Amino acid sequence: MKKFYFFVFLLFVQTTFLFSFAQAQNARLGGKIADKKTTNLMAGVDIVLTNISDKTDKHFAVSDNNGDFMVTGLTLQKSYELKATLIGYSDIRRTVFIKTKTENIGLLMMSEQVKSIKGIEVTGQIPVAQQKGDTTELNANAFKTNPDAVAEDLVKKMPGITVENGTVKAHGEEVKKVYVDGKTFFGDDPTVAMKNLPADIIDKVQIFNKLSDQSELTGFDDGQSSKALNFITKKDRRNGMFGKFFAGHSYDDKYNLGGNYNWFNGDRRITILGLSNNVNQQNFATQDFLGAMNGPPQIGMGGGGRNSRGGAGMPGFIGQQNGITSNNSIGINYSDNWGKKINVSGSYFFNSSKNNTNQLLNRQYLLSADSSQYYTENSKYHNNNSNHRFDMRIEYAIDSSNTIMFMPRLNLQDNSSSNILSGSNTLAGGEILNQSNTVTTTKSFGYNYGSDLMYRHKFGKKGRTFSIGLSASGNEKDPKTTQNGSTIIGGENTIIHQRSTSDNNGSTVSSNLVYTEPS
Repeated sequence: MKKFYFFVFLLFVQTTFLFSFAQAQNARLGGKIADKKTTNLMAGVDIVLTNISDKTDKHFAVSDNNGDFMVTGLTLQKSYELKATLIGYSDIRRTVFIKTKTENIGLLMMSEQVKSIKGIEVTGQIPVAQQKGDTTELNANAFKTNPDAVAEDLVKKMPGITVENGTVKAHGEEVKKVYVDGKTFFGDDPTVAMKNLPADIIDKVQIFNKLSDQSELTGFDDGQSSKALNFITKKDRRNGMFGKFFAGHSYDDKYNLGGNYNWFNGDRRITILGLSNNVNQQNFATQDFLGAMNGPPQIGMGGGGRNSRGGAGMPGFIGQQNGITSNNSIGINYSDNWGKKINVSGSYFFNSSKNNTNQLLNRQYLLSADSSQYYTENSKYHNNNSNHRFDMRIEYAIDSSNTIMFMPRLNLQDNSSSNILSGSNTLAGGEILNQSNTVTTTKSFGYNYGSDLMYRHKFGKKGRTFSIGLSASGNEKDPKTTQNGSTIIGGENTIIHQRSTSDNNGSTVSSNLVYTEPS
């Protein structure tokens, strides 16, 4: 029995000792680290605490985004050497004595490490991309292109940018604007810049969210931002004249010719471009189909097969079309600084497109082992579309605190199309079961216009701003569709004669006032 009590006593003493030892090693040290010059809190600083009496006893921590750090597992009544390190900064060393379970060393200030060195040569690969705030900057020299490549060929090789059927997307969002050295290039049409700006003059490509003009003044996002690209040109290409011209012809009367001419003289930039071909190559985007995309649906039976192409008979997509398409386009872009206070940019673009598509369909239906039925359809489709686009931006900086901006725009379009369709169902012996013939014609004229006038003012206090904007816009479309045809079923002839006319127009005048005050 005495041995049992002695064993219990030893177990009690050992447990008490281990508990006291664990408690002694459960202390912790906290603190905060900031930049001595800027007072900005610093993240990612490595903290090491070394037991002075036992160099093998080390404890580690890293400061978080708020500059806070916490080192745990320390022993009470022990002295430690604290060392804080970060690349580019001088090390901090302190001796700390742990008196209580929770110690706080307070705010530690780190100083940038500056060393004078002799000239060195650094070689390495060109960085593909850099993140500067909310802007992604891609280095054009990191991507190989052909000598005659255009901007579209370059950006297709860049990560995060895609071009499909004339639509440019960056980081999954459609690109609404393209800039060249921070200035607009052919208005809101990214396709023109992509297809005509030479790739070899581009130094960097920036991807960013373009805020509205008022948001750029106030610094607050009003929800009207859009994805944009900015092509930064090489410094040695910002003065001079350059361009290209190409032409080709085949024995079957297919041709393709075009070119562009650029005159860059500092802030003054003039670009002229043109394209003419009958091989389905296009040089325009969705803005060029304004008057034809929203027409009424085809009416009647038998001849509505072309409605899948879009309202009023115009293709509802940009890219290769069926049939043979002839395109002619010309455009000019201008930007300059008129003096020290006025910045002007504008563009005019015209294109004309003609599409002819002939289709023949033969289909056989096997009704039984010894009987069949045949369906034959022949269609001829023709479409003419022409478009004028004009836009301008005038920015007048009265002084460092006051700015006036005026942005007019105009788009005109004329479209006409015709579709002749005939079809019949026959038996194997040639007996006609039913047949139909339909002629559908559509004519449409459309336009829209708009202008924005804005005044912006910055007060002396940072963040205090005032802006007022006035906008006016209008549009009109008048598609007219006529369908004539006949359908014969069982010897009975049904005549179709239908007309559809619609006149869609509207105008809007609006204004807004924004005042911001710093909190």
